[in-house]
Amino acid sequence: MSPPTPSGWFSWVAATSCRGESMSQIRRALDLQARICSVPPSDLPSSPDTLYYQMANLLTDACDDGRLRGGADDVWRTVRLHSSDPTRFVINLGSKDMPRNQGRSRQSPHFERLDDSWFDFALTAFSDKANLIQLISYTFEIRLDDTQWGARPTGERTPSFIRFDLNPADHDNARLGHRCRVHVGSEDFSMPSPG
Repeated sequence: MSPPTPSGWFSWVAATSCRGESMSQIRRALDLQARICSVPPSDLPSSPDTLYYQMANLLTDACDDGRLRGGADDVWRTVRLHSSDPTRFVINLGSKDMPRNQGRSRQSPHFERLDDSWFDFALTAFSDKANLIQLISYTFEIRLDDTQWGARPTGERTPSFIRFDLNPADHDNARLGHRCRVHVGSEDFSMPSPG
């Protein structure tokens, strides 16, 4: 069985995402998106369970090494693997339908670093269990605490968050060439990113 959407992976490029783009800007963005998404990750396993355990073990190791607050029990209680059909799965923090934390509330499931930054993530992927997992979408957002900026004036304490997104191939953003992007402190500004 073939995957419903292609996956993309990492490539850094400086370009902006603004409303009202010209057709030539959209064509360039679509070309760039095609290049980014044509390089699938080569280190993903074929099994959703294996990916889930790899991710949870990395977070557990970070707790054990003193880089994340909490401990192994917090990781295993928070990171979840959900599957609604034999080929599509979600790994996230909390319930399967946990919405993205757009309000940036610490009440939603998250992990905290020792510098008071905190993050959450979710990914949706395809697996036929015979080939490597193919990413359909993901989001990873880290929020930076004001204390990290030291004595800098409030206006220089930016960005307050950084978010990496990979939207599904049929998402409106993908039609404009913005399927894989990074937001640096702004919902309205993004650039092509690790996809």
